[in-house]
Amino acid sequence: NSNEIKDYCKQGADLALLQRDKERRDQAKAESNRLITQTVEDCRKKLNPSTRIDQIRECLSSAIERDPENPLILNLIQAVEVQEMEQNQKKQSMENFRIKKAMGLRILEKAKKSYKEGDLLQALSHYEQFIKGKYPIDTADKENVNKELSSIRAQLSTQADSLAQNCKQFLDKSQFKAAFLACAQVLKVDPANGKAKTFSSTAVLEMHRELKSIYEDSILEESMGNIDSAKERWKQIIDKGLASDDYFNKAKQNLQKYGVPVVLPSGDR
Repeated sequence: NSNEIKDYCKQGADLALLQRDKERRDQAKAESNRLITQTVEDCRKKLNPSTRIDQIRECLSSAIERDPENPLILNLIQAVEVQEMEQNQKKQSMENFRIKKAMGLRILEKAKKSYKEGDLLQALSHYEQFIKGKYPIDTADKENVNKELSSIRAQLSTQADSLAQNCKQFLDKSQFKAAFLACAQVLKVDPANGKAKTFSSTAVLEMHRELKSIYEDSILEESMGNIDSAKERWKQIIDKGLASDDYFNKAKQNLQKYGVPVVLPSGDR
């Protein structure tokens, strides 16, 4: 049948045409992949630690136009993104290190200045701040810090021992307020000084007892009409006592009741 033959021939021609079209597409795809691979390899060779993501995208631009989802392209871009992120983190870490080291050096300068001026407590405070902050420091500077810290602590220990002796001497003389103030100086230098804590507690207790006795006498004098004598005793309490003591405040109130101005001793202002 001639019609069947014609149809058969037409189908054959169509298949041949489709086959040639497929071959052309396959060849074009293969060529595109070859060009993409070549471009990726060329860009990879240009990579260095400072390559930025915008630079690699520009280098890959022709390949991206061909196939933006190509795994070779995406892998290279991702590698540069990771590299750039690591570089930024490294830069930030170095900047943080530089800033912290500069802060530490400023603290050390304050410590050395206080040390030279003889303000040992302030110098110690700065050095302890430096150590607590874990600031970066060169080995040589660290050795100097340790030496100066040892020197400061030794000097403060000597001062504390001397002041503690003064505290004890005042206590032995029943000068309780002076003993308390001397002990306070010890504890300022050495907050953990056990002797000073004990002497200070004893001084406060004995002071309270003494003020109580004087106050009871003053009330008796007042009740007998001896106001001037009572006033003298209240002034004596102000002189001997501390503002934290109840009898100190009672004496102050009584003096004010009689119009007597109360001038606090220097240690209580």
